[in-house]
Amino acid sequence: MSPKRPGGQAFRAVGGDVVSRGGRALPDSGLSLLRYLGREAMRCVDVGDTTAARCCALMAADLAAAIAAAEHWRQAAGGVASPSNLSSAVMRELARQAKPARNG
Repeated sequence: MSPKRPGGQAFRAVGGDVVSRGGRALPDSGLSLLRYLGREAMRCVDVGDTTAARCCALMAADLAAAIAAAEHWRQAAGGVASPSNLSSAVMRELARQAKPARNG
């Protein structure tokens, strides 16, 4: 993964979908990618690569915001929340990943 982050948001909500910068809709509303980015950020911290860790963390933040925005759009459009209650799932995942880095 390149630690150089291009300008602009990496992910955004389009209607009720989460799409990447390139316009491709993400499967499973992006939750598996959010988990990966969190794990990768922590791995980078563990090996001392703070630039890559920051890149992953910023991408995860963009993705979390897009997941929440897509969920809000789906609720507003049809009054139907996703079965997995994504906004709550995203917040739990971010809180879990935000625990202090392990030392040695």
